[in-house]
Amino acid sequence: MHSLTHHSFQVNFSSLIKAGTYVASDCHKRDSANSNRDWYIQQLRNAGFRVDGLGRCMHSIGPENIQLPNSRDSRYNLYLKRDIISKFMFHFAFENSIENGYVTEKPFDALIAGTVPVYLGDSAHLRSLLPHPSAAIFVSDYDNMTQLADYLNFLTTNETAYEAHRVWHHDYNYQRHIADKPILQNSWFCRVCEWASKAVREIPYNDTWFPRSGVVCPAT
Repeated sequence: MHSLTHHSFQVNFSSLIKAGTYVASDCHKRDSANSNRDWYIQQLRNAGFRVDGLGRCMHSIGPENIQLPNSRDSRYNLYLKRDIISKFMFHFAFENSIENGYVTEKPFDALIAGTVPVYLGDSAHLRSLLPHPSAAIFVSDYDNMTQLADYLNFLTTNETAYEAHRVWHHDYNYQRHIADKPILQNSWFCRVCEWASKAVREIPYNDTWFPRSGVVCPAT
């Protein structure tokens, strides 16, 4: 989980591009859990809100001709992705499926970049991880995409209302943020190891099957 301590990308309201970015390269419709995220983007565009598609799905380039890099260096690409989305008011952090507990890096990339994520996914789970209740905008809070587009367009004209979504940057403290969030306190691989260790300990022991061996988790 990202610490959200890197805020050097944050751009002043007056310099932000009054639009949002969408980065997706998996345009599948292969299962019932599929979020149908491309459809939501098209509905927002139809409702009059500009969304620049910087990935393979819903690809479009705005008048600023901003595009994602094409490099084999994944860390460099991630840095540049955050730098690019920081230039826009919003980043559409849409999961490819909506499942309980499934939250990826997408909204956190936006938070680190200093822009406002508009999220489609397990909203309840993401809310429990956010640094501030207003740090993200949730598709699930709106009856339709026209309502959401109207609100986003309003924010492009009202600095005070927009900055209310970024106010958390002013006094954010990582240690305070994770204090009551155990899921953020250990890495995912250590939690998997702890789960496996607990599962092994709960297996009924029978020395005629195999001698019990200890499972030791790496230090966190």
